[in-house]
Amino acid sequence: MYYLFNQKGAALPLALVIVFVLLLFGTALAQYSNTDAIHVAHNEKSMKAYYIARSAADALAAHIINDSNELDKLVEATKVKEGTGALGEGTFYVSVTNHNGIEIQAKGTVGDVTKNVILSVVPRNLFDSTIYGHDSVNVGAGAFVEGDVVSGGLITVGNNATIKGETDSYASTEFPAVNFPTSTEDLIHYDNQVKLLDKKEPLIFNTGNSGEQLKVLMDKELIVNNGKIEVTGDGVLLLYLKEGASIFGEVSGKPNQIFLFCAPNKEITLQTGKNIFNGYIYAPDATVTYKSGIFTGAIIAGKVNISANGDVYYAGGGIAPDNINLPSVGYIRGSWSK
Repeated sequence: MYYLFNQKGAALPLALVIVFVLLLFGTALAQYSNTDAIHVAHNEKSMKAYYIARSAADALAAHIINDSNELDKLVEATKVKEGTGALGEGTFYVSVTNHNGIEIQAKGTVGDVTKNVILSVVPRNLFDSTIYGHDSVNVGAGAFVEGDVVSGGLITVGNNATIKGETDSYASTEFPAVNFPTSTEDLIHYDNQVKLLDKKEPLIFNTGNSGEQLKVLMDKELIVNNGKIEVTGDGVLLLYLKEGASIFGEVSGKPNQIFLFCAPNKEITLQTGKNIFNGYIYAPDATVTYKSGIFTGAIIAGKVNISANGDVYYAGGGIAPDNINLPSVGYIRGSWSK
């Protein structure tokens, strides 16, 4: 009986085993907590380094956008030595290249962690809104505009007029003056006035193959009254108007095929009736009036007037082959990569 009931020391090994197990668990928990703390600290430094790099790249992009004349200097300077500085708890290094496009490379370092980013800077789309009027834009009663309307002055919208897009008044952008061609090479030059009246034979411009361009210069005002301009081929027509144009009739052509350029203080008046005008007007110091019809493209002018029977639709993306030397209006931020 003594053997059966006198076992007071039997619980001690069990207690020691439990204590040992708890010690192992506590040690593992402490190691896990320490590892987790290290991981959290590393993630925190990684995030800080990443945003330091982004901030440096974004700041340099803003400088290039605000003053694109500095681009070449920045490329040469950072080719020799990266720009560097302290930001928050870390350090940034930044450089810019311009080989096949502008790229800003930046890295941020916090402690032993470094993060790299790349930001592209791309040319701004010349026609990034449906209508831009440097001085004013007037969208008449009942008119319709699809896309954004921007003006350096006042935007007036008549009764029952519709603008399916954003409007931005007093948002001045300086557009370069029209660069009229001077060389006679590959140029059709009309030094006498061109008039197309009463449905006579159309004026045909053959633009050739895709990627080609046809330059046409008119010294006098182009007048179309119940006539037709026909643009054929797969190339692009660049029509330069020194004295503006008055077009009441049809202008046929494919989307993204017709570009009208107008001299300062002149006027382009378009009235295509039931016909569609596919094209772009660049006349930063002239007046453009669209009276009736369907206009698909974009307009840049000093003053823009859209009359009651005018419908204007935006088609500004991917507007031209690379060999069209459109005026440059600076840069915008492109895409981020790591």
